[in-house]
Parts: sequence; structure tokens; C-alpha cells
Amino acid sequence: MVRGFYRQWFSPTRFNDDIPFDLAAQALIVPRGADRTVYHQYRECGALDADYRLAERCGRNACVKVVGLQAARRHGAPCVMCLPKEAQARYISKLTPCLISTESEIREGILLVWRRDRNGMWHGVVLFQEGDGLGREIVPADRLRKTAPDRRRDIVSQILRVSIATSNCPPLE
Repeated sequence: MVRGFYRQWFSPTRFNDDIPFDLAAQALIVPRGADRTVYHQYRECGALDADYRLAERCGRNACVKVVGLQAARRHGAPCVMCLPKEAQARYISKLTPCLISTESEIREGILLVWRRDRNGMWHGVVLFQEGDGLGREIVPADRLRKTAPDRRRDIVSQILRVSIATSNCPPLE
């Protein structure tokens, strides 16, 4: 977790352009993920929104903080949705592929972050291929399964390919 580098905070629903944000030197995070803090580069990122909503649901003091980019890189993981090339280059071996059970099917995806709710139940923000782009969802742990070891690399590669192809975010410097 990134400590001591918080400059500003905001709720994605209350964010406005009055809060300074320097793309070249800063990143956005929702603090206190159980396994890692994921950093984002742009405010409209769907994964940032899902992580914030999950933090709210889990009863934490949910906020999005603006932190130094170098500190975020040292202590966190790049977002697969808004920073796919950085995730591929710097973090590919640590991405967690998973199977997501729905009422009608089982999807392959990537677990972005875990959080525990007030009742002690775990939930994750997962990304998965949806049509030509990426979908994201908050999923309870009982609907997530590990993938077969021989499928891990294929799942991660496929989701990163889709994310790179559909990302409209400028890359970090």
C-alpha cells in the first residue's frame, strides 16, 4: 500500500477539474486493497469506479487519492484496463487469472483486487472479455475459482490483448 504520498482525495462522483492532477507525475488509487493497491491513470477508468464502489460496499472510508506516480509504481500494480501496456511490461507474472461463475456460464477473467466487507465476506473486482472490449464486475469470492495452470498464460494474454486494442488512454511516461 502507498503510504505518506496522498496529495488529494475525491469521490469519482464528486471529482472535478479543480483538483490538480498531473498525468506525468501522479496516479489515482483506492487505498487499502487486501492484496495490492491498483493505480490508475485516468478518472473515467471503469476499474477505478468498480474498485471505489467495492470499497464503499465494504464499509471502508472509500475515496480515490492522488499519489505520486513513482510511489504508486513501487507499491502497487498498474490497472489492466487503463494501463494495459504498463501492466503487460511490468506486472504480467503477478496478474491473477480466474474463472467467474454466472447463472448461465463460466467466464475467464483477471482478478484485479480483493476487499473484505463488514460481514467478513470477500469480493473481488474482476475484468473479463465482453464482446470486443473488457467488462468489469464486483464478484463475491464464492463465484470465483482458480484457473487450470495450463490456461493461466492464455487468459492473461487474451485480456491484455483486448485491453491494449480497446484502451483509449495515453500511456504513462
